[in-house]
Amino acid sequence: MVKKNNVLTPWYAFTKPKYWQQLNDVERCAYNVFNLLKFSYPVLKKIKKKNNKILIIKFENFVQSPNKEIVRIKLFLKRNYSKKIFEKLKKADCPRKLNKELLNNKRYFLKEKLNTKIYKKLLSFEKRYNEYF
Repeated sequence: MVKKNNVLTPWYAFTKPKYWQQLNDVERCAYNVFNLLKFSYPVLKKIKKKNNKILIIKFENFVQSPNKEIVRIKLFLKRNYSKKIFEKLKKADCPRKLNKELLNNKRYFLKEKLNTKIYKKLLSFEKRYNEYF
């Protein structure tokens, strides 16, 4: 915690302590996500362009098409995989369909809990994520 202008604020929000204090818990969570993504997207872009030693796997793709992603990993690592991987995938309920209704329910929850500006910013980050990966 950092104390600035007599306001106790988490270190990751110290640049805007008054703004942080005005946010509800869900907005604070979104604020943290924005800050993390703000720094990680440029790094991931550089890695994706320049570095062929890092494989980026999208969670949604992995759980929906694990066999395809396992082959990508195998080719990337230039190694075979253990047959036990399929037992582990089955335990993890893979492959599976992502529940679009649940996703929409979560979006509705966020829309209700976030102010309009933060909600639109979150949608923008989601769009960027989907375009990037």
